[in-house]
Amino acid sequence: MAGWKKSYEKMAGSGQNVGKINHWKTSGANTKAIRGRIMNQIITDYLVAGFSIIPVGSDKRPLFSWQAYQTTPATPEEAKNWNLPIACIGGAVSGGVICIDFDDLGSQFRKWWSIVHQNDTKLSKSLYIQQTPSGGYHVCFRASYPIRNEKLAIIKKDGKNVCAIETRGEGGYFLIAPSVGYVAKQGNFIEMPVIDADSADMLISAAKSLTEV
Repeated sequence: MAGWKKSYEKMAGSGQNVGKINHWKTSGANTKAIRGRIMNQIITDYLVAGFSIIPVGSDKRPLFSWQAYQTTPATPEEAKNWNLPIACIGGAVSGGVICIDFDDLGSQFRKWWSIVHQNDTKLSKSLYIQQTPSGGYHVCFRASYPIRNEKLAIIKKDGKNVCAIETRGEGGYFLIAPSVGYVAKQGNFIEMPVIDADSADMLISAAKSLTEV
């Protein structure tokens, strides 16, 4: 677990502009115009890096039909008036990006991390990890083959079956920093690695091994 703590405590943003957001919050330059320019640059950085981004509401639902963006990312011009919160569409449209989503307050995250870290320390340190507002985690990477939305681990809680881990890939989306409450804990979203099929299978198998049902 020492390796997990060392890596986990090393916080990194999703790009240089995340630092600008943090500065904006503390500098007193709290104007709508400045905030808008910073957010526009962050979204542009994501789009230029090859991620399909959409704006969502406080209920996490897209603000408009997002079907077109499942195959073709928005242009910076289309996105110039978008604001937080934002989400990334999984799968091929975003260069094969996959999110392993740890729900249930992240109850299974440490167990999963321990398995992965023991199997491939280098891989575990290369993944992008962000914490979610509920205390859960998103582990993100780019896969070399399609991975769809799938429930990976079901656990028993208060006599009920609860999905603790699932993937967000082809046909899905997930919120990302700097949306409120989403905090980068390891790595850089824009620079997340592309991993081979064996590595991706190991990450997913580790999650499936934690199911209790």
